[in-house]
Amino acid sequence: AADAEQIDQAVVFSPLGPLTRDELDLVEEPGNSLLVDHLLPGKKVSVGQKWKLQTKALGPLFALEAVNESEIECRLKSVEKGLAIVYLQGKISGAVGGVSSEINLVAKYNFDLDRKRVSWFAVSMKEKRSIGHAQPGLNVTARLQMATSKASQVPELNGELLADLNLEQDEASCLLEFASRNAGFQMLVGRNWHTMIDREDVAVLRYVDRGDLVAQCNLSQLPELAKNEPFGMEQFQQDIKRILDENFGEFVTASESQTDEGLHVMRVVASGTVSDLPIHWVYYHIANPAGRRASCVFTMESSLVDRFEGADHSLISSFRFAELTATAAKGEAATKR
Repeated sequence: AADAEQIDQAVVFSPLGPLTRDELDLVEEPGNSLLVDHLLPGKKVSVGQKWKLQTKALGPLFALEAVNESEIECRLKSVEKGLAIVYLQGKISGAVGGVSSEINLVAKYNFDLDRKRVSWFAVSMKEKRSIGHAQPGLNVTARLQMATSKASQVPELNGELLADLNLEQDEASCLLEFASRNAGFQMLVGRNWHTMIDREDVAVLRYVDRGDLVAQCNLSQLPELAKNEPFGMEQFQQDIKRILDENFGEFVTASESQTDEGLHVMRVVASGTVSDLPIHWVYYHIANPAGRRASCVFTMESSLVDRFEGADHSLISSFRFAELTATAAKGEAATKR
């Protein structure tokens, strides 16, 4: 589903549950069939007449988060056999993930006069994008074709089935599912989180806001404790001081809680310096009744704490231990021995 009432705020989401990052990247592509009608002039035009596209329509149409400048011009080439054929050409400069992007476009699309909508769209995009904190740079030419057709029967979309679905876009519907069978856990994350590493020993995510690297999250499995072996807040804080070593400054807060899934959570906030830069760490120790444990560490510059806005709480509240892959399970068994 998608909320496209305001084109410059179009959001794609699934009413059946959270998408993964890969699924979102697959469907959030240029030429969204819900948005291509915004290529139309919004008024009557004659064959050969030209018009400029509205800037706010270009971002979602061509997978840009913001548009700085655009020189996109459309021209009605002909009208034949119930189709108005339009040529599009020009360039856009904007941003994706806070990094600059320049796109040169050549496109052609058909408007079905009977159905009153764009029925076919083909575009060649040459994009040059800078390297970001969570995404590689691009210098690529991509070609895309999109076609729509009227379906005679759509039993999957009958009113009875749709009545049970939440089709309203809200904060929860925009969350993404992050599942690591290698490291053995899953959770819900906001769309600002991007996966950098997903290995058996560690998963690394980065929180990027408007192009700025706000925080990094490192998650890893911990060896199970021996039966009746104690591990409490005091030992957890001692481990943190040992890990941070000379970078440690002071403990800010420390607390314990239990999630709805019955996981015991210890949370410790520490501050210190790295190369004279003030740093803020949020350490989590997560354990279930069966003895499985995980470590989760959020690291950020102290000046960015307000922009982080406690994003760690939503991740940890949705944290679940998951089934391990065969390779990861062997590794965990070896660690126990």
